[in-house]
Amino acid sequence: GTQLDYGKLLEHGVPGMKRKVENTFKMAGEQNTPLCTSLLRALDLLTCISRQYVSQLRATPPGAEACGEREAIISALEFIPERAPKTFREAVQLLWITSLAAGSWNYGRLDVILGKFLVGDLEAGRLNEETVIELLCSLWRLMHSLDQKFDNRVIIGGKGRPDEAAADRFAILALEATRRVKLNQPQLTLRFYDGQNPDLLTKAYEVLAEGATFPLLYNDDINIPAAAKAMKIP
Repeated sequence: GTQLDYGKLLEHGVPGMKRKVENTFKMAGEQNTPLCTSLLRALDLLTCISRQYVSQLRATPPGAEACGEREAIISALEFIPERAPKTFREAVQLLWITSLAAGSWNYGRLDVILGKFLVGDLEAGRLNEETVIELLCSLWRLMHSLDQKFDNRVIIGGKGRPDEAAADRFAILALEATRRVKLNQPQLTLRFYDGQNPDLLTKAYEVLAEGATFPLLYNDDINIPAAAKAMKIP
């Protein structure tokens, strides 16, 4: 049931996370501890993985019809050692590689994590909604290939999202991707509450009506107070 803080990772990127680790341990006077060294090596591993994938891609050129896609993947891998992601494709690429390296198969509130990258690309004309749906269908199939029936959770919707408009645009496209692939993983979950954009729940009903297993539906107005009461927390 582990779930990494992908939002922090995508905000700072691998180089930024290394600086945060170094600064934190330096302030504590513990920069040479085994924990600090291990954290930095874990981040270096992401760099090694990305470079290895680039080498493999360049060594096995595809047919002409796939050249554009191959170059897009290479570009989305080459940034990882250098900076934080700037585009939707870069953000998804770093998230996916990190999840594989960590062995953590729950992805959290992807509409919050990826919404700003999505909107940035759509507004700049780098992507259109159909291309985004195709990328999400591919990501869903990759998650499904892990065959983690009790994990593979993706959350959309719900209270507490800092940029609901951007998150909602991602959520609608995520629901459409689930409608198209109709797989039993990932376990897409829509949280909803009174006052949320009604288009999300309407879209969820349409997807379920076509025979899809997901999304699961969670009513925040009921579930949040119930969970707070059960856990004895405010």
